[in-house]
Amino acid sequence: MSLLCSLYTNPSRQIDVLREFIRQSDERQVIVNWIKNAVSNIAKRIQSLTGSSHVNVMGVGSGSGEVDGVILNELLTTYTTIYNRVIEPCHVQTDVYKTLVNNCHDFCKVHFDFRQQTSDQYLQSRHHDDRRRFDVIHMIQVLYYVTDIEDTILQFYHRHLNAGGVIIIIHISGQQTAWLRFNKEYKDKLPVFMHDNSTSYDIEGALDKHQLPYGVPPITITCPHHLGHELRSPL
Repeated sequence: MSLLCSLYTNPSRQIDVLREFIRQSDERQVIVNWIKNAVSNIAKRIQSLTGSSHVNVMGVGSGSGEVDGVILNELLTTYTTIYNRVIEPCHVQTDVYKTLVNNCHDFCKVHFDFRQQTSDQYLQSRHHDDRRRFDVIHMIQVLYYVTDIEDTILQFYHRHLNAGGVIIIIHISGQQTAWLRFNKEYKDKLPVFMHDNSTSYDIEGALDKHQLPYGVPPITITCPHHLGHELRSPL
């Protein structure tokens, strides 16, 4: 049997499949609702600490921007201006994102900085004179694609996160065993990039190992289940 076709190398098809999945599942809406509540609380907490009317945001693996839009709209209820750096390797997704930006009047208060890179490429290529740090960094279902989850989290935490800032991570729950069974049984037929059995347990293990403070508000979705992590930087 031949390998299953990889959507990773076919962005247009990937978008079509994602849209159909969203239509069939409540995942996107449940995640959006969770994010609205989480970001609202995070924004108020950070604003109370800094007293600033401006916030720096980074989206890692932002895709076509729909979830970023929810985050930015929620932040705009607390902040008057936003700097938003977008790390996304797929130009097709980025083009959709830019169209979304152009069609939203409120985003005139947001400065967008698009970087067409993977998170690994971004971390390796960041210029030493780029000293900007971020109050909110979000990684929504993206850590499946990085080379080393632990190293990726640590680099963003120590090199990019402001004091008092928060990293939001959404990843498949360690309690969701169906995907793990599928991955194990069909591993030889899956594209190489999908040979990833990582779950929220791996993320929590890395955070515990390095004694980084975090919270784990659960996200209940019909299929599959995910966990949202809030990784907080002390002042």
